[in-house]
Amino acid sequence: MKCSAREILKKPGRLIFIVVLLGIALAGAWSVRINTPLGLGMDPDSGLYIMGARNLLAGNGYSKFSGTDEFRLITIEPPLYSLTLAAVGLTGMDAVRAARLLNIILIGLDLLLFAGLIYYETRNKALTILAELLFLFSTPLFVRYTWALTEPLFTTFLLGCFIIYYRFLCTRGGLWVAALGFGTSILYLTRYAGIYLAAVW
Repeated sequence: MKCSAREILKKPGRLIFIVVLLGIALAGAWSVRINTPLGLGMDPDSGLYIMGARNLLAGNGYSKFSGTDEFRLITIEPPLYSLTLAAVGLTGMDAVRAARLLNIILIGLDLLLFAGLIYYETRNKALTILAELLFLFSTPLFVRYTWALTEPLFTTFLLGCFIIYYRFLCTRGGLWVAALGFGTSILYLTRYAGIYLAAVW
């Protein structure tokens, strides 16, 4: 049920619940920020994504700079993460800094999306807050947001797809099926493993 801002303010319990969820999300963003003072962790895949983003901005396509002074197309990594970094880079921000900013935003967004899924399934505020805290304090999950890799962006789109699927189950509307197909395509372009969701749906 949709509520206006005035209706929310008339229900202190609901307002406190929303504030707590937002507070946890902001705490997650702040945690990533203070735990990456020198930038995100990097591995060889990170280098490809960063190089891909920089070359996209430079007009060289989704490519890498080879050891023979040539630009070669990147074919072993999906392109959407680099495209997202390049989009942030249109503001003038370097891809490395863009990756850190993106992860800071994404962990807050993912915490809210996850909380939303739990709440709409259970309608239990205490359980929703507990689930969001467990997400935040899960070391394997949190660590992924401190690396310049595709996992945070993939998690965001994955949670979004689950929300779309939930809406489809509630309404059986054809528009939600189309949205789910589009979301699955986005997942695949973020990480090739996302193709398995086509079979899941």
